Amino acid sequence: MSNKDLQNFYQVMEIEDWSNFKMPLLAIDEPIFGVVSYLDRIYTVYIMQDRTLLKNNHLVDIKELLITEPNINDLCNVIDGEISIYNFFEKSDKYSIGKIANKIFPIMQVNSMIEISEKLPSNDFRLTLNQVCANDYKLYIRSRCERLKEYNDFNDSFTLKKFKNVEIKKQIESLNKLWEVENEIYSNR
Repeated sequence: MSNKDLQNFYQVMEIEDWSNFKMPLLAIDEPIFGVVSYLDRIYTVYIMQDRTLLKNNHLVDIKELLITEPNINDLCNVIDGEISIYNFFEKSDKYSIGKIANKIFPIMQVNSMIEISEKLPSNDFRLTLNQVCANDYKLYIRSRCERLKEYNDFNDSFTLKKFKNVEIKKQIESLNKLWEVENEIYSNR
């Protein structure tokens, strides 16, 4: 994930109207683990902390998310329960972002699983979704990936055509200017 992608998660943490933001959960039960499609990327989000504390007679909300940009095959394997959630996150590039009350903490890259191991389920915990749900989730994820791939291919080809057209247009304009200059020179003689 690039720094620009990571900055987008600040906006995600500040979204008030969640109805405009689609986040299908892979499991309603603990652990809360979801898939988010944002702009032209797919991310997985795991909620490491979501609790409220009473401090100085005030309620303080604490939220901490683990965010990855997954390999789609690994994501499908974790949905099927073939690999554990812990192993899934171990294979991916991981970033955490936190929020206490209204203060959002910077995005941090998680370099080792030891840093977050107490906030993740045990090494052998696997999702146990019924087959219909698992197939629906995989179908949603794969179709979304295909659409994103088509979008990126279209955008790339459109951009290339646009640049080619601009280059051709510039060449024609420069030739026209050259011809105009030559015509003026010949007409003055």
